[in-house]
Amino acid sequence: YIEDDCKEKTVIKCRQCLVGETVCFIFENNNLTLRTIKDLFENDYRGDIFSFKNGEIIKTKVVDIWESGIKEIVEIKTSDGHKIECSLLEKIWENEKEKFVLAKDLKKGNKLKLFEDEFGNYKLEKGLPELLGYMYSDGTYFTNCEKRKIMMFSNQNKNYINDFIFLLGDNNYRLNSFVQKGCVNITNHVFVLKQNKLRKYLDSLNQINIINENKKLPDVLMNLNKSQMSKMINRIFAGDGYFTKKKRKKYDTFLYEIGIGSMSYPFLQQLQVILKRYNINSSIKKSMSKKSKKDFWKLLLSTKKENILLFLKEIGIYKKTTEEDIIKIEKELNESKIFPHRKSHKSKPFNEIVSIKRKEKRITYDLSISDKECHNFFANGILVSNSEFTENELNLNF
Repeated sequence: YIEDDCKEKTVIKCRQCLVGETVCFIFENNNLTLRTIKDLFENDYRGDIFSFKNGEIIKTKVVDIWESGIKEIVEIKTSDGHKIECSLLEKIWENEKEKFVLAKDLKKGNKLKLFEDEFGNYKLEKGLPELLGYMYSDGTYFTNCEKRKIMMFSNQNKNYINDFIFLLGDNNYRLNSFVQKGCVNITNHVFVLKQNKLRKYLDSLNQINIINENKKLPDVLMNLNKSQMSKMINRIFAGDGYFTKKKRKKYDTFLYEIGIGSMSYPFLQQLQVILKRYNINSSIKKSMSKKSKKDFWKLLLSTKKENILLFLKEIGIYKKTTEEDIIKIEKELNESKIFPHRKSHKSKPFNEIVSIKRKEKRITYDLSISDKECHNFFANGILVSNSEFTENELNLNF
C-alpha cells in the first residue's frame, strides 16, 4: 500500500513540469503579481493563483509546489511573443480542440489560451502616475559610493524635462544639460535633490537601486485604475517608446508603428498584460542595439488600424499624439489602403503557435491547486494544466 501510494505520488509530481524562470500570475497583497515558479517554490508559497473556470479567470489556492527534477525541455512561442519552456509531458490548453494537449503533440498553428485581466482600483496622488512613468522609462534612483540617494531623470526632449519638473511641483531639483559622448543632441538631466512625493513613494516601495535594466513595475502599480494607468503608460512610451509613420514603397502605401524598447523582458511582459486590458494587441521581439551591439527587447503593437487608434485614444504619447494628430491619423487610416503587417497581408492570431523547439535538459518545477474542477493555472501568461489533473487517469494504471 505504501509502495503504491508513493509510486502514484511520484508519477503525478514528475509528469508535468516548468522551468524555474516561468512566471506565474498570482494574487498577492490584493495585487496581480508576476513571480517565477522557482521563487514560489523557494518561499513555499501557498497563496492565490489565477486559474480559468467556466469561461472566467478566477483565483484559487496553491496547495503544493515542488521541484520535479531534470527534464528534457520544449520551447513554445506564440505570434505575440508569449513563450513557455516546459517538459514534453506538460499539458497546455488548445483553444480550437477545447482541451489540454501534451506539449510534445502541439504543432505550429495551434492556438493557446492567454491571460487577460481587468483594471484595478488603486489610486495615486495627483501627478504621481506621470512621474512614475518617466522614472520607469528614463529615470534612475540609486545609492552612490557615499551612500547618498541619487534620483535623476534624463531625456533629450525638453518638453518631457519641463513636464517632469512641472509635475514635481517644487524647486528641489537641479537641471544639467550637456552633449554626451557619441551623441549630437543635448541630453538634459533633472536631479531631484530632496524628499518630495516622488522620492517618498519610491522609498515606500523600496525601489532604490531597482529602476535599472532589470526593472519591473511594483505589484501595486499593476492594480492602478484605468485613468491613472493610462497616464503612467503614456509617459513610459514618451520616454522609451516611439510612434512613427513608415512608407512602404513596394505597395505605395504606409503604416503607423508604435513600440517601446527595454533591456528588461519582465518589464515588457507587464506592459503587454496591461495593454491587453485595453484590448490592445502587442508582441515582444528580441533585437540588437546598433550602437552597443547588445541584445534588448522590443514590444511592438499590432499595426492594424483598430489597434493603433485604440492606443492613441486610450493612452497616447505625451506631446507626440495630440487630439488634432489623432483626428488626422484616423482620417488617413480610414481613407488610405493600409497593409497591416510587413511580411504578409494576412495577420496571424496573437495566440497562435509560431515556433516549437527542443531545448537542453533543465531543472523543473510544478504546483497543484485547491480547485478540483478547473485543474489549471497561467504560466508565462499561457494556460497550463495543474499536475493533479492526471491523478484519476493515473489511478487507472495502477
